[in-house]
Amino acid sequence: MSDIFVKRLKEKLINSPHKDLEKIKEISLWLAGSRSPAFYFEKRYQEEDAKQALNDSGFVLQKVKEIFQIN
Repeated sequence: MSDIFVKRLKEKLINSPHKDLEKIKEISLWLAGSRSPAFYFEKRYQEEDAKQALNDSGFVLQKVKEIFQIN
């Protein structure tokens, strides 16, 4: 999923640094890999994990808004 997402962002990219795209890819992979074990209660996540997920998803949302010029 993250490869498709990064590819679409690159198509729309204006002035976003390459490091932002790599960070988005890493975040996407981490969130996707965490979702299934959490859903099936195979792994319990702590408050710090939730804070990281919230901060990381906020970063992605901010970058997407910048790239697609959304207020």
